[in-house]
Amino acid sequence: MHEADDVTLDEAVEQPDEGEEGGAQNGQEEKAVKRKRTVEDEGGAIDVSAAEAAAGALAEAAAGSVLEANGEELVVARLRGLPWSFNAVEVCDFVAAVGVTAQPEAVTMLHNAAGEAFITLESKSQETEVLKANRQQVGKRYVEVFSSSATEKQAACDRNRATMRDDAGYRGVLRMRGLPFSTVVDE
Repeated sequence: MHEADDVTLDEAVEQPDEGEEGGAQNGQEEKAVKRKRTVEDEGGAIDVSAAEAAAGALAEAAAGSVLEANGEELVVARLRGLPWSFNAVEVCDFVAAVGVTAQPEAVTMLHNAAGEAFITLESKSQETEVLKANRQQVGKRYVEVFSSSATEKQAACDRNRATMRDDAGYRGVLRMRGLPFSTVVDE
């Protein structure tokens, strides 16, 4: 036997099996075990780590928003460059020009500076037809059409919602210099 192979029982307990990194991983696993939490469900209590609980909640939310009732992924197209005045009906008219019929309820307008909208389609064949409308002119602007996904649509809606402020009706501040000190609001 080699000298490296001669290890007593006490030394084997002190040394990690996988070297230095293995010891670090074992320490992380112990910390993860200590962070377990109890989650109540219909069958009783289940111990899960905080990370597992968060991952499960995210997976459930994503599954609900990405999958249709029949279990298939939604077919979504993204349009960019739409005029600011466009609404859902006008987007349906735009895609009707390439032979795709869509309901206004299937259109999600972001109302941002890029003129973005998402349209949920019934099939991949409709998506290929809508992609033919890429770079079509609407007035002085051209509209770009991309293949997208339900998760991208949800992320864009979340970003858009985060940037919207509660005081959306607020118009700004008017600063006037050089007014006499005796000036009142009505003047």
